[in-house]
Parts: sequence; C-alpha cells; structure tokens
Amino acid sequence: MRFIRKKIFTTCAYPIIFLFLMMSGLTQDVPDENHFKIKVNLVQVEVRITRDGQPVEGLGRKDFRLKENGREQEISFLSFIEAPSEIAFESQTVTDARAGNESTIASAPAPAVKTPPEPSWIYLLPEVGNPFEFRRTAEAIRDFINQEFQPGFYVSLGGLPYTDNKEMLLATLDRLENKPYGKGTGITPEIMQLQQLEDMRRIAQAIALGENFNTIEDELYHEPMSDGDQRTTPMISVETVARQIMFYGQLAMFRYMDLVERMALLPGKKSIVLFRSGLRMDRGNNPLMNRLLASAARNRVSFYTVDARGLDVAEPVKNPQRTMAFARQRGDRNRPDPMSENMRRKDSEEGLIHLAEQTGGKVVLSSNDLGSILTKVVEDSHSYYVLSYYPENLSNKGKFRKIDVSLPNQKNCKISFVRGYYEPKPINRQSSNERLLSLKETLQTSISEDLRVSGEPEVIADQDGKPLLYLSFAVPAVDFGVDTSRKKSEIEAELLMQVTNHYSLQMPLYQNSELKGAFSSEDFKGIEQPRLTYQTLLPLAPGYYHLKAIVRDKKSGIHGIYASSIVVRDLNAPSVPSTLILTKYATPYNPDDKDDAVGRVLAAGGNVYYPQASREFRKGDAVYALFHVYNAAPDDFEWASKGVQVGLLRDEQPVKGINIYGKPLPEPDNRLIKYVLMFETADLEPGEYTFMALLPNYPSRTEQQLEETFLILE
Repeated sequence: MRFIRKKIFTTCAYPIIFLFLMMSGLTQDVPDENHFKIKVNLVQVEVRITRDGQPVEGLGRKDFRLKENGREQEISFLSFIEAPSEIAFESQTVTDARAGNESTIASAPAPAVKTPPEPSWIYLLPEVGNPFEFRRTAEAIRDFINQEFQPGFYVSLGGLPYTDNKEMLLATLDRLENKPYGKGTGITPEIMQLQQLEDMRRIAQAIALGENFNTIEDELYHEPMSDGDQRTTPMISVETVARQIMFYGQLAMFRYMDLVERMALLPGKKSIVLFRSGLRMDRGNNPLMNRLLASAARNRVSFYTVDARGLDVAEPVKNPQRTMAFARQRGDRNRPDPMSENMRRKDSEEGLIHLAEQTGGKVVLSSNDLGSILTKVVEDSHSYYVLSYYPENLSNKGKFRKIDVSLPNQKNCKISFVRGYYEPKPINRQSSNERLLSLKETLQTSISEDLRVSGEPEVIADQDGKPLLYLSFAVPAVDFGVDTSRKKSEIEAELLMQVTNHYSLQMPLYQNSELKGAFSSEDFKGIEQPRLTYQTLLPLAPGYYHLKAIVRDKKSGIHGIYASSIVVRDLNAPSVPSTLILTKYATPYNPDDKDDAVGRVLAAGGNVYYPQASREFRKGDAVYALFHVYNAAPDDFEWASKGVQVGLLRDEQPVKGINIYGKPLPEPDNRLIKYVLMFETADLEPGEYTFMALLPNYPSRTEQQLEETFLILE
C-alpha cells in the first residue's frame, strides 16, 4: 500500500448580495531582510439591483454608498457580471483620475460570438430520506438539467465531482433515483456506518462532558399514569428532548460548514441547493450557526433551501402508546391537530429560512414545485455588481461588522445584502467552543508550516477483523519557540484531525485533543531533539480517505497542517495485507496490560511494534518492520514456510551487504500470518531508501509487494 502525502438567467424577483472577507481580516506577515509586512483585509460585496423586476445596469462607483458600522467606506473596485449573450458589446468604464468622474463608452456590436459567463458552481444536496420526497426532488433536478442548464454551470450531484456534462448528470440522477442508498451513488452502507460512528463518538463525547444525551427513540417512550388513565406521561424531561434535537441540528451545521469550506477556492458564483424536511433553530446552536453564516459569507457561498415535504398535510397519530402529551383527551388521540402541526412545521422551517436569507439565497416553503428553487439559482447567476473595499479599524475581537449599501441617486430600486460579518477573535479571547470552531476553520483554509507536523497512517485489523486506522503525529518542541536553556519549558497545544471519505455525502470524522509536554534544557542537548507526540486509533469502513490535521500552539496561535490520503482495504477479504510498519520502537509485550489496545493488535513474537510519526531514522538505529496477512489461504501458509523475501533499495538499485533478519509467524487457527523483520543502519549512508517486502504468492497477486520509503539522517 502506498501513501500519497500532500502539502498541501431570467429576472429576479428578490435581489441578493454576498459578502466575501478575504483572509478573514487576518494579517499575513512576509518576513525578509527588510521586515516588510503585508496586510490584506479586502471585503467583496456582491450586489443585485432591480427596478420593476429587471436588473439595473450601467452604475458606477459614485452611484453607490457603502457603510460599515455607520462609517462610509471608499469603494476600491467595482465590476458588473453580465448575463451570457450571443452578441458581445464592447464596453468599459473609464475613471478620470483628475476629476474623479466616470463615464461609460459603448461601441458598435461585435460579431455574433458567445461570451462565457462567470463560472457558477452548484452543489445539489438532497438530504431526504422519504422515498416520495426523493422522487419529487429528483424530478425537479431533472427538469433543471433538461430545461434551465446554462453555459458556465458546473454541478455536483450527490457529492460527485463537478461537471457541465448534462448527459452525465442525468445518468447519475437515474442511479440515485433507482437506488438512492445503493452502491455507486456515493451513499453506500459503509458511508452510513461512517456517519453512525461519528454520531456515536459525538454522543460519547457529550456524555463525558456531563451532557445527558439519549437516543431519539428513548425520548418518545411514555408510560401510563398511575391513576389508571390511558393518557401517557413522558419518562424524561422536555429539556432533555430539546437538548437531543439541538444535538442533531449541530451535526447538520457541521456538515454544511465542511461543504462551504471545500467550495472556498472555487472562482465565481457558488450555490448550495439544500432539499431537506426542515431544519430547527435552537438557541444553543446560535454560535455554530453564526460561524456557518460567516464562513459562507467569506467564501461567497449562498444557500438555496427548500422544504422537501411540500404541501403534505397533518396525519393522525396511529400509535396511542406513543402519543405525545399534547393529546389532552382520549377522543383527540387519533385526530390530526392542524394547529400543533403547523406550529411544529414553522419551528422546523426556521433554520431553512435563516440559512437562505443570511447568505443571500432563497427559500421555498409549502410548495410542491420544488424546481422553483433551481429557477431562482439560475436567476441569481448573473447581472450583479461586485463592490470591493478595505475596512477600517478592525479590532479582531469577534465583533459584528454591519454593512449597509444604498443608491442615493437612484429611485424605485430594490437592493438587499448580507448585513455584515463577524471579525476574527484572537485565541486568548475565544471560548472553548469558539476555539474549536476557529481551529476547524483554520484547518480548511491554511497551508501554514510554522509547526512542522509529521504524521504516519497505518491500517491494521482489530480482533474482529475490522479495519483500524492508527495515526501518529509529532512536532519538534523547538518549533513552539521554547527557550532551550531554561530548566523547564512547558508546551500546551491543541490538535484537530479530520478524516473524510472521498465518496461520502456525510460529514467527516473529527478528533480534537489537547497536547501537553514539559521539557528540560537537558532534553535539547542530545542528538535526537524532543518532540510533542500524539497517537490515536480510529475504526473505519473500507474506502478512500483524505486525512488532515492541524496542531496549534495555545499561547502564540502559530500552527502547522498535515495532509495525506489513504486507501482502507476490506480486511475481511481473502489474503489481504495490512500496511507496512517501519519503526524503531519495539518493546516487550505485556499481555496483562488491559489498557494496551495497540499491543493487542501489533504484538508479534513477544514484542509490540509501535508506529512512529515519521520515516526518519538516525544512522545506527535499528529499524523494525511488521506487516500482517489476514484471511491467509493454505497456499499462503505454504509460501510462508519458505521464509521472507525482502530487499532494500536506493535510487531503485539494490543495497548490497546489508543483513535483514526476519521470519513469518503463522497462526493457522486465526488464518493470520505475521511477518517481523529487523535491520541495522550503521553501514548505510545518509539519504533516502526504500524497504520492500514481497507478499505470499506474489507472482499471482495484483499487488505483489509492500514498500515504504524512509530517510537515514546523520
């Protein structure tokens, strides 16, 4: 197994605006000999203006008045995004620098040529589980592809790559509609398991923090009252139910934030079309919603939301034993309650409304014409202005910066806009929840290497044969700016790791941890410098994953990013290998240590081979290698009886005169073969090498060997 490491068009009835805060008000310092500093705080506001339902064109900077927090701002740049047209009119806006006046010069029509519009990226997100709602949603999407698809549109359907190929989109839609949760759609059973694992992890985390989360099923159970009345009473409090619903709302918003951040680098118009059966707004989720809205504004992403329930009417409650407490009389138990149903529906629509209105999108409620939302996306894909300015007096305290745009000399115009954005906050002013959210945002947008984060992923099987991802990270202690002459230096950092299934519509797995280390001056006097380290085990379903991690110093805020990709095999398949582990950490195994989860799966021949965070070794180190073959066939055991076949390469040439010791450790009862190996590096020159191990019956395999590169340092 090889790892790839990465350094990483009709008129509109309601006008819209977007806000894009470039660099999030952050300061980018570029060090050089003269110590110059470059500060970039550019805000771009997309403004749509209509009069009598038609776009208003031909406006200049002097026509607009833009205020932030009540103070007028100078508009540095102005552009107008035109509608696609077969006839191009050469026009330009010319600014007279001396007089400060603008005029528009229009020439004769050019020959009939198509002018491509600005790219428009549309992410169709059908989050509906009801088959009827899914079919209705699919019909709306099909009509959009057949009838309203415009030049310059790039569409992602079901989380698949963006394309402007209509035939490919229609074929994808057919697969989704026929098997909305089947293979080949991006929503496989493994992906559903991935989401369940994340839900379980978050619930476990909430319980550890003292929250009382139960399953929704538990919340709906009731018991008869003691007086013999058939009415039911809740076994747990309404507050607990509210917390549970709030929790699942958080999952949705985290998922949307991930999607916004993945769309951040796309140029042009970006729209997320969300088909969903409601989205509740809860007070406890307001900080997260504000963060989502701020991220969408900065990245020029607009949400278009539609209640996929359409005009469904209230239905009778059919199970009297699970009737909610609002059914006050026995005779009302099986009757629809339109008033209560309407109140619940309005509550569930608040999130859809807020998400669309605050990001410059549109919302469709109580309508079976779900396709009308896509018509609005088309309408908003052109004929808008982009105003750019540099804001003044950024305090970086997380305050809301209110924006107001007006047209003093224009009458009867409709204009609307995102009303502002939130400043960034320094780390020492952030709450724990804000710190996690800002850490997550930085993970998506930064490529910093101020902290040199090294990491290695290894895939092994647990005792039930299911894949486990072993991740090890390390950062040199000196990167945190510690004083190596002090008797004692303490480091406090935080790590956020993201594991994303490449073909998943579900939110990624996250793991957030604190890292602490204490180092003395003596620690820095040795050849091998001390490092802050972290290891974790994660269960994963088979698939192709992107791994990303950020480590940030709690004091200074400096950080580093690690990224890679990995394929997780189905380790229950016949004769399938683990990854190849190269490490210098081999210690005796203690079977009585019940807390050693790693030892139970990585013990072989009396030792435990702990993976390390980098493929670097010092000249003279002993290097240990370990890999497993699971579900081994009889031929694999016969082949293993001949020993192991390994080699060391440099510049694709065999390294001669190096002794590699090892043997297979077969376990026929478990259909498992463990291979353990070791070699010395004292005779190796510094440089890059490749260790290669042939798999059993390698001539008959598609993948014939495992190999890893490593470095020998002085």
